[in-house]
Amino acid sequence: FVTSGATYDATNGYQELDELFVFRLHDAFYKKCSATGEGLRSAVAGTPAVFYIQCQDAFGDAAGAANLRIEIAGPVSMSPTPIQVAQGKYQVSFTPIKSGSGVSNGYKISIYVG
Repeated sequence: FVTSGATYDATNGYQELDELFVFRLHDAFYKKCSATGEGLRSAVAGTPAVFYIQCQDAFGDAAGAANLRIEIAGPVSMSPTPIQVAQGKYQVSFTPIKSGSGVSNGYKISIYVG
């Protein structure tokens, strides 16, 4: 983004500021985040299931930071904490108590970015 500014006073009116500021927002943009991994499709009871979340900023670059919240609802509800493993890439791990694949294992995974 490029920004500048102006000032105003009653005597001189509007005056443009000389400085020009260029900055980019590197926070995760929810439309440019995706999740992959076997832990989204199937799980074995008592064994950690893992999936990954990849986030980009509004410019398509790896996001510098992402405010992620994961909710897993099912036989036992949980909110695992994502761990950053690379720029814009996060690992999520949870241990289910029931084996299965997809929604048949009784779990619903919700990922919130923002």
